[in-house]
Amino acid sequence: MEIKQKEKYFIIVIITLLVVLGCVFDPFRRDVLIIALCFSLCAGSFDFASGFGGLRSLGPIIPFGIGAYLHGYFIREGFPFLLSLPAVFFLTASLGSLCFILLVARREDNSSWIVFGLIASLALEQLTRLSYTNLGGSNGLIIPRYFGGDFLGAGESLIFYGFILTIVLLAFAFIGYVVFSAKGAMLLTLRYAPERLKSIGYHPHLLRVKVIFWQWALSSVAGAIYASTVGTVDPSIFGLNNNLTILIAAVAFGEKTILRPALTAFVIIMFQNMVGSIFAGTQTLLLGLAFISTLYLYNGSTLRVKVPRISLGTFGVRF
Repeated sequence: MEIKQKEKYFIIVIITLLVVLGCVFDPFRRDVLIIALCFSLCAGSFDFASGFGGLRSLGPIIPFGIGAYLHGYFIREGFPFLLSLPAVFFLTASLGSLCFILLVARREDNSSWIVFGLIASLALEQLTRLSYTNLGGSNGLIIPRYFGGDFLGAGESLIFYGFILTIVLLAFAFIGYVVFSAKGAMLLTLRYAPERLKSIGYHPHLLRVKVIFWQWALSSVAGAIYASTVGTVDPSIFGLNNNLTILIAAVAFGEKTILRPALTAFVIIMFQNMVGSIFAGTQTLLLGLAFISTLYLYNGSTLRVKVPRISLGTFGVRF
């Protein structure tokens, strides 16, 4: 696989737009951008595991939420922000790998991982509500925002945004390097013909563990950034709304693309944060309907219905 030239230009435009918007937005809208980037990275890393590795799950938000809670706990206990991130990275990735090894890795059918995701997500939401002492119960954890203090002064929001944007772009660069290199072809073989990998000396079970490690690692970092941006993390992070957001982005809008799931999650979160109060109380219903409608109308590459083409000439513009 390789990136098409027009996709390269599109990525450059997106990066430029993110830089410009981060500079001109006020702190509130800049925070919304960061939150959208966090969910975007979560969706992209999930597509990496699901679309390329074939490791689907109904709980894609799990590593995101675990990363957010771990980071919140570390920050509350006095860990510096820059020390907490790598700790969250390795601990969450190791936990995900261990769960996969113990529960799924040796099975020929990975469908149990799908069910595990749903059950674990609901269980973690309930567990965090019951854990009053360490995790704050239903109220969650309240932590200092951004880097954990006001030592950067009035420009902390902008500096934090630049730092986070760099991390997110590096994460996507890593995913792109993997899926658009020979490793990407290996992942697709892992999904569709694992027996072929065995015949050339690879171990599909070990490769799946590596995929889970990186998915959970990248998603956990996104969750940690989210927690430091909003200054709080509560049980609703494991809820259906967040799971539906990632599933809509990564499954309905085209697997094995990375860019589409990332952009879709970004748009959904931006929309929810800007005008979401209008739909308060009905978000799960609306996300569910959007998911079903998308599955019906869009097969991952083409629309089922015809959309009229609109050019600039339609509006009387000529060149």
